[in-house]
Amino acid sequence: MALSYQSKYTNSSVICTDYVADIYETITTTPRAELKVLAEELKRQVPEPVHTMLADKETKEDAVAKYKKCKEMETVICLPTCTEEELQPTGQRTRTATGRRAPHCSKCGKPKRGHKKGECA
Repeated sequence: MALSYQSKYTNSSVICTDYVADIYETITTTPRAELKVLAEELKRQVPEPVHTMLADKETKEDAVAKYKKCKEMETVICLPTCTEEELQPTGQRTRTATGRRAPHCSKCGKPKRGHKKGECA
């Protein structure tokens, strides 16, 4: 039995055969030995489950020891190769810990911290 199928993505119609009858015919006419060989080939193509891949992961004790070893290593601080003026770009504004610019006096433009009220009159 053949079914006519109209694809909604293309304008061409495709004729589909009754796949259940084809499967039944293949199973009944193919020798058992050949079916076993085909089944083994399919089993080889299927990837292993993920839980078996996690069997060779690092143990907790090894991971903790590795972490402690890395923490004990001394950090080497390299001195800068340029001067302080080169490190600080010109026109850089001072910023607070929150990322905002520090408040400045509207008259003289100096930072308000340590700035007296009538100092820049």
